[in-house]
Amino acid sequence: MESIEIKGLDKLNRLLINAGNKGTPALARGLYEEATMAFNESQVLVPVDTGVLKGSGHVQTPVVTSDSVEVTIAYGGPATPYALFVHERIMAPSGKKVYHAPPTQAKYLETPVKRRTKGLASRLGVHLQNAMKGH
Repeated sequence: MESIEIKGLDKLNRLLINAGNKGTPALARGLYEEATMAFNESQVLVPVDTGVLKGSGHVQTPVVTSDSVEVTIAYGGPATPYALFVHERIMAPSGKKVYHAPPTQAKYLETPVKRRTKGLASRLGVHLQNAMKGH
């Protein structure tokens, strides 16, 4: 699994603490919004043959525990091995690059998620600040 660095987490953590009991729900809403935007972009990029893979994509509602907020974007359901194969397959066994009709591509989920990490802490910070203001 690849790691993604998000800058500004110290400031975000301070905002979360200062937001008190409004912080976690605001963070969950912000993460869900971010995941939904990444998912919407992935829907443009996901390769379409029969439409089953594209139709299997979804964003799950946030799961909040005592020490985390988690939002999952997923493709595949029962066809998860196929979704992973299509996502990761860049080169064919012949050594040629796998063709996807534009704008579709391999890495159809990874690309938009990585794109959304830039400025993520700041955008989530806005959610926390709004929560503290009662918005």
